[in-house]
Amino acid sequence: MVEKGLPRESLYQTLERDYGIALFETDETVQAVVAEKEEAKLLNVKEGSPLLLVHRIVRDKDGVTVEYNSSVFRGDRFKYHKKLRGR
Repeated sequence: MVEKGLPRESLYQTLERDYGIALFETDETVQAVVAEKEEAKLLNVKEGSPLLLVHRIVRDKDGVTVEYNSSVFRGDRFKYHKKLRGR
């Protein structure tokens, strides 16, 4: 059983409140790619179909990497929304 943090709130809220890790900078790239054999199978699309590769690195104020993430999404089902809030 999860007693705190996920799944009731965001990972970032948990890191800041429970662990004192204040996120400072996000470097995110969205790139068009084509589905290779394994990706096509996993995403239920034809090989060569358009996909979007999202690569994200999040760092704290000291430049320490807190999150490193690469995700692949179907091009026909992708919606991008970003809300940024400063302190």
